Amino acid sequence: MSPDAAEFVRTKVWWPGMSPDAAEFVNLTLASSAPAQPPPPLKPTPLSEASWLYVGMNFVCPFPTGENLVVLVDYYSRFPEVEIMRRITAAALEPRLRRIFARYEVPKGIVTDNAQTFCSTHFANLMAEYGIKHRKFTPLYPRANGEVERLKRNINKVVKTAIAEGRNWRFALDDWLLAYRNTSHSVTDQAPAVVMFGRNLNDELPAINPTSPKATDSASIRERDTRKKEKSKQYHDNNNKVAPSTLKVGDTVAVRNENQSELSLHWLKTPLKVTAVKGDSVFLEGENQRLIRHSAVVKKLPKSGVLPHDPPNQRDVLKLKHTDAKYSLKEALRRIRKKQNIIEQLC
Repeated sequence: MSPDAAEFVRTKVWWPGMSPDAAEFVNLTLASSAPAQPPPPLKPTPLSEASWLYVGMNFVCPFPTGENLVVLVDYYSRFPEVEIMRRITAAALEPRLRRIFARYEVPKGIVTDNAQTFCSTHFANLMAEYGIKHRKFTPLYPRANGEVERLKRNINKVVKTAIAEGRNWRFALDDWLLAYRNTSHSVTDQAPAVVMFGRNLNDELPAINPTSPKATDSASIRERDTRKKEKSKQYHDNNNKVAPSTLKVGDTVAVRNENQSELSLHWLKTPLKVTAVKGDSVFLEGENQRLIRHSAVVKKLPKSGVLPHDPPNQRDVLKLKHTDAKYSLKEALRRIRKKQNIIEQLC
C-alpha cells in the first residue's frame, strides 16, 4: 500500500496495527500491487549435429477458405516443410507426417506447443512408433519455439497478401517456399536447400549449373549460429533487466491474463500456488485448475499478502493518546452502521 493510500485511510479510522491490516487487504485484492517479476535470461537452443535431426512443428490456422497448415522447420538448416490440412486432428496429421518422414528422414526429436492435437494419445503413439522424442515447450510462450513462430509470421503474410490480391494462395505459398529454400539464411549464410541437400534447388530462374553440388562448412554454420544467438541473448538480457527466477514450491503467485480486452485486468484475480518448478516452467495449482506457465508471465505475491508496512508515526501516537481515537475496528464499524441508520431514518 502506498504512503498516500495509508494517509487517506488514517483520515477515516484508526486502530492498532491498521497499516499492516490495510496492506494485507490491498495485496490480497490486487495482484498489481506486488513487485514486477523480471524476465529470466534468454536460453538459446543449441544447434543440432546435422540436418533434420531436430525439427519444430506448429499449426497455422485457420484461413478464410477453411484450411489449416502444419508447419515444420529444421533447426539446423532452417529448411521449411508445409502441409495443408482441413482438420487439425492427430488422425489427420498422421498420414502427412508419415509422408514427410519418408521424404526426408525420421527426426530424433520434435518440438511443439501444448495444442490438444500434440497432447493426444494418438500423437504420442505415433511418436513412440518412430522412436521420436517429443518435447513440448511452456504453454502460451511462443518465443520458446522462435524458428517456427518466425516462419508462421512469414507464411501468414504471404497467404493474406495473395488472398487480398485475388490470387490462389496455395500457388503463392508454393512459390514462396521454393524461393525461401533457395535464399541464403541470415544466420547460416547459406540457403536451406544447400545445407539440407548440398545444392540449390532448380527453379524458373535461368542458371548455368542449377544443380551443381555446393560444399557446406559445418564448422562455419555452427560458429555463425552461436555468434548470432549470443548477440540476440546479449541484446535481450541487456534491454530487459533479466534476473534468474526466484520462484519456488509453495509460493503464492499471480498469473498474467492472456485473454485481455480493454476492460480486463492485466493479471488474473485468483492467486495460485506453485507446485513445481522445472527450468523456466512453473507448475501452478488453484481452485479447480492446474496450469503450466513460463516464469516470465508469473508474479510472486508477498507472503500471506502482507507488504512491509510503515512504522507508527507521530500522528498515530497522538491519536492513540486521544480518547476519541481509542476504539477498535469493531467499534468503528458499529459507529458507521449507527450513522447509516440515522441517515436512513432522516430519508
